[in-house]
Amino acid sequence: MGSATPEPWHARQAADAIRELATRAEGLSTAEAADRLRTHGPNIIPRGKRDTALDLLWRQIHNPLIWVLIASAAVAMVVDPTGGLKTGLVILAVVVLNAIIGFAQEFKAGKAIEALSRLVPQNAAVMRDGRKITVPATELVPGDIVLL
Repeated sequence: MGSATPEPWHARQAADAIRELATRAEGLSTAEAADRLRTHGPNIIPRGKRDTALDLLWRQIHNPLIWVLIASAAVAMVVDPTGGLKTGLVILAVVVLNAIIGFAQEFKAGKAIEALSRLVPQNAAVMRDGRKITVPATELVPGDIVLL
């Protein structure tokens, strides 16, 4: 329609990024970095609350398709107590197996995310006042020239 998605920062030309962030190739001054830190706050990704095992399990069964399967199992067992019992138990077994597999996958994914978050560097090398210095990663601000 008219509003194009802005180009990601990593894909921009260095001169364009420097101009748009109102910085210099020599880096920000210490005073400007302190002002930007006050304005923008610390460079921290907010963490949500950790899911409990019960939350993970609830997510596995809180799905319309799962409820349809459970209802189908109940109907099969009530309508045909002999053959329907076997069918209903098979359907319930599939639901339970699905819940176990989904729970295990989400649990492992949560652990992997925790492990990745521990790998985030605690410090960063930046240019400030024309010198290379090391600052805590939480003190990075928009316009910092980060040295990789």
